[in-house]
Amino acid sequence: KTTTETTTTTETTTTTETTTISETTTTTTDTTTTSETITTTTETTTTTDTTTTTETTTTTETTTTTETKTTTETTTTTDTTTTAETTTSTETTTTTERTTTTETTTTTETTTTTETTTTTTEITTSTETTTSTETTTETTTFSLPSFLDLQPDTIYGVWNTFAGGISTLATESSSGAGTYLIGQSPDKLFDGNLNTKYGSRGNTISGTSTVAGLNTGFYMTVAQCQPVLIGFRFGNAYNLSEREPLKLTIEGTNCANLTTCANWTLIYNGSTGLDIQASSLEYGQYQSISNSDIYKSYRFLITAKRNSSNIVSYSEVQLFGYSTQSSSSQNGTSNSTSLLVIQSGSVQSLWNTVAGGASTIATESSSGVGTYVLNQSPDNLFDNKTSTKYMSRGNSSNGTNAYAGLDTGFYVTIAQCQPTLVKFRFATAANTSSSSRDPTEVTVEGTNCDTLVNCATWASIYVGPTGLESIVDRSTYGPFQNISSPQIFTSYRFLVTAKRSRSDTVAYSEVELYGY
Repeated sequence: KTTTETTTTTETTTTTETTTISETTTTTTDTTTTSETITTTTETTTTTDTTTTTETTTTTETTTTTETKTTTETTTTTDTTTTAETTTSTETTTTTERTTTTETTTTTETTTTTETTTTTTEITTSTETTTSTETTTETTTFSLPSFLDLQPDTIYGVWNTFAGGISTLATESSSGAGTYLIGQSPDKLFDGNLNTKYGSRGNTISGTSTVAGLNTGFYMTVAQCQPVLIGFRFGNAYNLSEREPLKLTIEGTNCANLTTCANWTLIYNGSTGLDIQASSLEYGQYQSISNSDIYKSYRFLITAKRNSSNIVSYSEVQLFGYSTQSSSSQNGTSNSTSLLVIQSGSVQSLWNTVAGGASTIATESSSGVGTYVLNQSPDNLFDNKTSTKYMSRGNSSNGTNAYAGLDTGFYVTIAQCQPTLVKFRFATAANTSSSSRDPTEVTVEGTNCDTLVNCATWASIYVGPTGLESIVDRSTYGPFQNISSPQIFTSYRFLVTAKRSRSDTVAYSEVELYGY
């Protein structure tokens, strides 16, 4: 929104030449004026181009006959003819942001007796206008929609590929057409790190050109159930901005085999949001997609870049949209399980929570009941690093005891469609964490609640060991624990009910969930 404030100064010079021939003029004026004015401060931006031509001819002929008797009887006859011709041409452009309202009531009573007056008036007006403009810019903050996640191992780089056609897979190499740079694979676009990049050469073998990297891109499969893509955002390639993509096409499909798929539907053809060259690593403008169709897989193809370069390069791609949960039966079996994808931002730490009951949220702190240790949140359980851990105090504020960390845990939402948890495994914490903190017993529950913090419909699907009861090595996975009767649930809750021995917390480094 732009607000413009304009100050206008007008200097007017008026020269009046008047010739007046008067015989006798007697004027008696009795005037009563009542004015009521309400004024509101007005801030106005005005651009005025005004041309005024005024031609006025006034002829006044007055004949007065007065007959006076002793009794003071006066008769007055007045014959007046007035001819006025006025031509005015005005062109005015006015922009006003506030309004001034003036209400004036005037009552005037005038009695005039005139014998003979002839007046000729010539008026010359000169107007000089000075305009000063002040501009204020107001920025509006836009809230991004929900993120869409990727299924693991589904993103592939492509080259020499066009909208509507079959994809040509690119390979990783130090040089050559149809390759992307070593260490700069398309997986880097979804690692949440602007410092890593995807760099693709396309049809160019070496050297810089205006076509290197064009018609390259990637395809991938979204983890959410029945996803609808409604927007995206690119991360730039600073400080190699000449390589940045400026235009692209986006297509969707429900093909099972994306390599041979010929059924791609175009849903976007336009800007990447990187039109403005940035001076630091950052995301471009959010780009909205007018789409309401469900596609489980999408293909992004670069069609234009900023300048001549040897590759096309960008650091991140964020996908935004929503999903719907189908009520149809699941497709997988216990013999075809894979690592389940965790919904971004869905992992929540719990304490003082028991199976079947409501969840109590734990907080991050350096000490205290109902807290977990600083920088050791339950998100660390799903970062694929046994060097990080989740440490929770539970009902214990300090010291070692038998109950510290019990009835703590987490809940999590699965990102893929109709998830069924079949098995899981825990990993012990690193060398800096004592084995006395290892969880040995756990309950696992599932739910399809939309809001987990208030959910009261948790179904128990597992009560038993974590698999760590006989594992004393650090940063080590225990054996898989199988769920005897798997069911479809969108979210799961894990609650630790026993640990190895007396300790100040319960600590573990990883939890892997497998299913279909």
